[in-house]
This record gives sequence, structure tokens and C-alpha cells, in this order.
Amino acid sequence: VLFSVVYVVVARIAARFGSPALAALGLGFRVESWLYMIGVGFGAAAAAVVGQNLGAGRVDRAARAGWVMLGVASIPAVFVFLATLLVPETLAGIFTRDPAVLAETASYLRIVSVAQLVVCGEEQKLGEVLCFLHHTPGDLVVRGSKVAGSAQRKLRGALLQHGSILLRRSE
Repeated sequence: VLFSVVYVVVARIAARFGSPALAALGLGFRVESWLYMIGVGFGAAAAAVVGQNLGAGRVDRAARAGWVMLGVASIPAVFVFLATLLVPETLAGIFTRDPAVLAETASYLRIVSVAQLVVCGEEQKLGEVLCFLHHTPGDLVVRGSKVAGSAQRKLRGALLQHGSILLRRSE
């Protein structure tokens, strides 16, 4: 929800610079979404592998699987980073032929290209994938085992939960 609100505010600011700037913002977000999808996809795969290993009681393999997945996901992320930095006009050209929009989009992609590597690492949610390996205050723990790994918010006796819930533990 917050991203949607931020996008509206940023779009409103970009609109002040004209239609090409507003179009470039939309195209830039489309290209950025490729890295988001890489991170989410590899993060989901890592969560499954890590969960299987934790269920089998192999904490060492779970941790290793998370780090290996981060390395594997970094390969396509580096290619997208290099493309946004070195050939942003080509990427923008997939969506438009308008010279003004191409120039604005290329500028936008070059500016955000470095941040994209961080975004990919964040979207892989390595910390969340490996979160069952340690306990923090406020975690849902039953008989010494963390049973929920995710974003949690406790407020006035209510719990907002988003993420994975451990259904059973292998003995």
C-alpha cells in the first residue's frame, strides 16, 4: 500500500516536468520490476529449500542454501544492472520509440541502476528466508521452535502477520 501512495506522489512530481518525464517514470518502473521479479522468484525458491532443511533439522544446510541462492540470484541481477547502466536506451526501446521518452528513461535507469543490486538482494529476503535460524523479541515460539517467519506487528493486543507459518516440525 505504501508503495502505491509513494508512486502517486512521485508521479505527480514527475508530471510537472512534462509528459516525457512521466512516461519515463512508468517505463523505468517496468524495467525495475524485472529485478523485483528475480528477487521474489529466487526468494520463494530459497524459502522452500531452507524450510525443507529446517524441517529435517539440518540448520547448517538451511543456512548454506540461503547463501547459495543469494549467489545464484545475483547472476541475473548483475546482468540487469549492467544493462540498465550501459544500454538503458535499448531497454526503453522495448516500450517506446519516442526520442524524448527514450532520453528521459535512459537517464532515469542510469540513476537507479546502482540501487537495483540492493533492491534485488532485499527482494530475495535472505533475512526472512533464514529467519527461522534465530529468535528475536516478539517472535512466535512454541516449545522452543520459531513457528512464524515473517514481518510481524503487534499493537494493542492484535497481531498482524505476513509470511510463513511452520505447520509441523520433523523430529
